[in-house]
Amino acid sequence: MKKKTIRILVADDHALAREGLYSVLSTADDMEVIGKAESGHEAMQMVTALLPDVLLLDLVMPDVRPFEVEEWARKNHPQVATLLITAHHRERFLAKAIENNSRGYLTKDQDTVAFLDAIRKAASGEFVITAEQIAAAQLWKQTVGQRWDSLTPQEREVLRQISAGASNLEIANGLSITVKTVESHVANIFRKLEVDSRGKAIAWAHTYFLDEFPE
Repeated sequence: MKKKTIRILVADDHALAREGLYSVLSTADDMEVIGKAESGHEAMQMVTALLPDVLLLDLVMPDVRPFEVEEWARKNHPQVATLLITAHHRERFLAKAIENNSRGYLTKDQDTVAFLDAIRKAASGEFVITAEQIAAAQLWKQTVGQRWDSLTPQEREVLRQISAGASNLEIANGLSITVKTVESHVANIFRKLEVDSRGKAIAWAHTYFLDEFPE
C-alpha cells in the first residue's frame, strides 16, 4: 500500500534556503512541497488556500512574526502541523517555542534522516520537541533568560543604543532623559548581566540576542 503523501508548505524569506529545503524534501518519496512562502503574511494566505499537512516556518521572517503565524495556524487550521525551523542555535527561540507548546523546533543543519523523520512524526500528530531541547531551554531560562527578564524596557533600549555605539550623552538626548539617568541604567545593566564593561555588555547582547542587537 502506498504511503500517504505529506503535503508541505515551506515559509522562508531567503530564496536559497527555500530551494535548499526543497532539495532535501524532494529526496523523500512520501513528501511533496506544495508551496513556498516568502513572508509571514504570505504563509498565512497559502495555509488557508492550500491546507498543507505541515508548515515549515523559518524563525526569522518579515512582516508577521513566525510565532504569531504559528499561533494563528493552530487556532484557525489545527490540522496543519507547524514546525519552526532555524539556521541559528538560539535557545531563546527554543525556550519560547516550548512555552508556546510548539509542535517542533528543527535546525537547518541537522541530520537529513532525523529532519525528515521529525516531519513524518509531526504530520502524524506527534510533538517532536526532544528531551535534550527541553533541558537546553530550561538551562537558558535559568541563566540568560533570567538576566534578560530582569532588565526594564528602558534598560533594554539603553543596551540597544550602547550596542549601536552611542555615547551616554547621545542616549540621553535620544531618550529625553538626563545623562545621570543613563549612567544609572548602564550601571544596572552591568550588574544584572554580570559584566563590567560596555564591550562585554555588547558581546553578551550579540551572543544571545543577535536579532535585536545586529552587528
